[in-house]
Amino acid sequence: MTDIAHTPDAGIIDVAAPSRSFIDGMIALLSAIFSFAWVAIVLRLLMAHVFFFDGQSKIAGPNFPISLKDFRNLDFSVTLPMSVKDSAYQAFDQITNLPIPSWITAPVVAYAEFILPIFLVLGFATRFSAFFLLIAVLAMQYLVGMQALWSLHIYWMAILMVLISLGPGVVSIDHIIRHVRGK
Repeated sequence: MTDIAHTPDAGIIDVAAPSRSFIDGMIALLSAIFSFAWVAIVLRLLMAHVFFFDGQSKIAGPNFPISLKDFRNLDFSVTLPMSVKDSAYQAFDQITNLPIPSWITAPVVAYAEFILPIFLVLGFATRFSAFFLLIAVLAMQYLVGMQALWSLHIYWMAILMVLISLGPGVVSIDHIIRHVRGK
């Protein structure tokens, strides 16, 4: 029957052809809209937001308010890391089974939570940044407890594993570097 429907001399009108081209067009449009380039940007921004603002609570230094009135009146401030707050050291001191002393862990985590999210936003060293943020989530999960695994951390781990395995997408410094190097 399909051969007859596609034969112009058969006199049978193919009703499925226009709907298939419409569906194919819609699929192509949705594929373009939701291509990995856009998905990667959203994933990178999401993880950068989570870790950057958590890191901001651990550091002290000059504070710069940022106001984006055109973007839904978004107001926040960025603290440049000049030192680690005493509360960060105390928080790491309270973790009983911490294998590394808090005087090492607190600054490493605080500065990593400042620098690595910036790298994610830029798409620079994305796999490296996502890998170390994944290690941080796994360490939080192991040291703090299992109660947050299925509510939050599992999603962070999944997003970070996507960024590690697929990379930052084409809208990134990593892609530009790869393109310039010819790979």
